[in-house]
Amino acid sequence: MVTEGGGHGFATAYPCTADVPNASSLSYGTGTTRPNELITKLSPEGTLCIYTLTTTDLIIDITGHN
Repeated sequence: MVTEGGGHGFATAYPCTADVPNASSLSYGTGTTRPNELITKLSPEGTLCIYTLTTTDLIIDITGHN
């Protein structure tokens, strides 16, 4: 979930060992709160990176990992 976006932008989730993909996981606007559900791969170490275009707060729940 993205909340309090500093401007119109997007967030992209990806494994930390990979380059930032040319795709958006979630788009948001200034001051908005946008929920989202996402299935993504993790790095071999189990890490996840998130790139955001503008300043924003993120709320992340992890529900499963194997």
